[in-house]
Amino acid sequence: MRFMRPFAVISLISALAGQALPGDPAWLSAGAFPSDPEILSPALSSSWFSGPDTSFDLGESWTLDVGGEYRAEYRNDTNFGLPAAPHRYNSFYLGRMLVHADLQTSSGFNLYLEAIDARSTSHDLPPLPAHKNTLDLRNYYVGYNEGDTFIRFGRTDLNYGAQRLVSTNAWTNVPRSFEGIVVQQKMQDGVVDVFVTHPVAVTPHKTDHDDDSLWFSGIYTSWDIGESGSEGVDVYALALNEGSRKLKFAEVSNPAPRGANIYTVGARHWTQDGDLDTEVEFAKQGGKSGGARMRAFALTARAGITFEEEEYSPRVGIDLDYASGDNNPLDTNKGTFNQLFSNWHNYFGFADQVGRQNIVDISPNVSLQVHEMTTLKVAFHNFHLADKHDSAYTAGGGILAADPTFGSGRFVGNELDVTVLHKPEYLGQLDQILMGFSVFSPGHFVKKNGSKKTIKRVYAQFTAHF
Repeated sequence: MRFMRPFAVISLISALAGQALPGDPAWLSAGAFPSDPEILSPALSSSWFSGPDTSFDLGESWTLDVGGEYRAEYRNDTNFGLPAAPHRYNSFYLGRMLVHADLQTSSGFNLYLEAIDARSTSHDLPPLPAHKNTLDLRNYYVGYNEGDTFIRFGRTDLNYGAQRLVSTNAWTNVPRSFEGIVVQQKMQDGVVDVFVTHPVAVTPHKTDHDDDSLWFSGIYTSWDIGESGSEGVDVYALALNEGSRKLKFAEVSNPAPRGANIYTVGARHWTQDGDLDTEVEFAKQGGKSGGARMRAFALTARAGITFEEEEYSPRVGIDLDYASGDNNPLDTNKGTFNQLFSNWHNYFGFADQVGRQNIVDISPNVSLQVHEMTTLKVAFHNFHLADKHDSAYTAGGGILAADPTFGSGRFVGNELDVTVLHKPEYLGQLDQILMGFSVFSPGHFVKKNGSKKTIKRVYAQFTAHF
């Protein structure tokens, strides 16, 4: 009777969605459909939480804005974690509450606090670290605004560009955050962000703390070069510096790395020309990783056309993602691209099996506006190794499968994602019901060196803002 649970939860979520919710915050969480044209817009850099929250006038030039988000999800996973996992099935419930308060003064200073309570229940398998964080401060910072200059000092979100390399990864029940300083300068045709931070290490039942052994810093710029927001360019430089002897990212050739200093430079160009939208992004990495010289790169090319005059306004797209691998794990060069703090979920399948490392992903997709408030998207992913001498990597940066003989070919697998996004008019602009079904079929490389089982995921998610 397991297959009945998703449908029961979908009915419950639909009933909850009928409740009118106050407020309509303007800040955006990660989109459900990464190929849609709205993600090909000028980057707004980190989320500044400037939406129309409930506001209180405290007098003497002080104001207090409060708001938040509630998200509930049912998920049913089949064959996740095999062959190591003790159960074939894992059904569970996820819930998170985010509540924030922003105390502002007319002099330009503000104090921002955001609390999180993320829970996971009814697991057949132990919950993942990204599922739980009980009653903690997720973000807190002191900010200052003078004209077009914004400064933050403390713990905050970082979301840049299309979020391929820098993202809070809002899909997870416990989104990432970073602790440090962020300076943003808005200009006539763009915005420049400079940041120096430590990633925050989440401890589910204790107070979260920044990882002071790991520095993440960079410059991210976004420029509007077209008419009426029709074309844009991002240019960026990022640095990941690990000071301890334990790397936070998976390594194949060196199990005891001596630290990492990885530098990434890249650019992204996007256009929206009538019904046609395109995007190209290229990133190159140098420096050192585990004592080896980094020589890695990643390339994305995407295009789609929307047939507005046709029934259901179909958008047909094709996406190509390439991230380099290591062609010789025994030499002093490392070719495995490091995906940094990626939002992998939006680009490599909603089953969350594959990450942006040593991978080639060809993904045809189509989305249909089946109703004024409902969008259906179907995406197919064909995964191959970029280099057969390297491993297949998971979404989180671990190893999905590895072949020391290099004789298993390159075929990692196929995935089919069917997703329905419903945004009823009686909810706020950002409130939504998301339902989907994903199937990952392992290819020869994974079957020979990992699990042969087909992986399935069914989920239903309701998100409300207040």
